[in-house]
Amino acid sequence: MKKRLSICVTLFLTATTIFCACSKSSTPPAPSLVGTWQLASTHTVTTDTLNGVPQSPATKDSTYTLNKAPIIQFTSGNYTLVNTSVSPATTESGTYSTTGNSITLVPTSGSSTTRTGVYTVTTTTLTFTILQSSTNVSQSEAFIFTRQ
Repeated sequence: MKKRLSICVTLFLTATTIFCACSKSSTPPAPSLVGTWQLASTHTVTTDTLNGVPQSPATKDSTYTLNKAPIIQFTSGNYTLVNTSVSPATTESGTYSTTGNSITLVPTSGSSTTRTGVYTVTTTTLTFTILQSSTNVSQSEAFIFTRQ
């Protein structure tokens, strides 16, 4: 009887372990930066300084129509930015790297300005924020893209 009970307990524990080990993870994968994104809007906050004292910030919001909005495409380590909001349209391409929520875009053609900022990505939205400051001005510019 003890032997039979021991075998039943062993089988039960083995079956429980197998079923628990095969359960699906409830954590979905993090959204990917890779894909095609179209600029939907920008938000800029500029603060002038006078003798080192920040003045009242000025804000500017812009939205883009779908046929004139710049598009950026990220592949593994590379990007291409097509700006159709200017005439003639311009194209910039280069490499990008991310560390945590920081991103750096290094152009190899079409521009010579390296951009570093902070980004957040969801399944449908990419927000890229650049902070710039000089002696008399500090500026925060957020670019909000939607996945295509």
